[in-house]
Amino acid sequence: MSEFIAANTTAMLLVAVGTGVLASVLAIVAISRINAAVKPFSMVKDGSEDPAELLPAILQTVEKTEVGLQNLTARLNEHLENSRVFFRAVSLIRYDAFDDIGGKQSYSICLLDADKNGILLTYLTSINTTRSYAVAIESGEAGRELSEEEGRALAEAVAGNRTAAVN
Repeated sequence: MSEFIAANTTAMLLVAVGTGVLASVLAIVAISRINAAVKPFSMVKDGSEDPAELLPAILQTVEKTEVGLQNLTARLNEHLENSRVFFRAVSLIRYDAFDDIGGKQSYSICLLDADKNGILLTYLTSINTTRSYAVAIESGEAGRELSEEEGRALAEAVAGNRTAAVN
């Protein structure tokens, strides 16, 4: 055995040094990976390098984020509620109301909010005059009898269609 050791001392020394170098390289890689994984968390608390302070700082950041998210959700819900009165359904029907003028110059336009409340505007154009009418719409219903074109504009707006039709 001593002859084997004497004959292979150089080889054994090279294997031992190589194993040590390989172990050192693997340790350096492992440490750099751990540091890379922990680095984003260490930024949570300004200037703190103490790992014992890291978890409370992360929890505090999560709590602040939750409060901010609750505030944003409340504001979004408020905006959504306020937007119910915005016109969401629009329907435009163009037509020739009189024989003395062509080009579909007359029209009825219906504008409704989310609750189907709004207004129906009608403009009747002839060669010498233009007349306009406004009808309040509540819950998708008109307060008076409508012409065929006005009824079509209202029906399309109530259905939620955004149209611009020419009769």
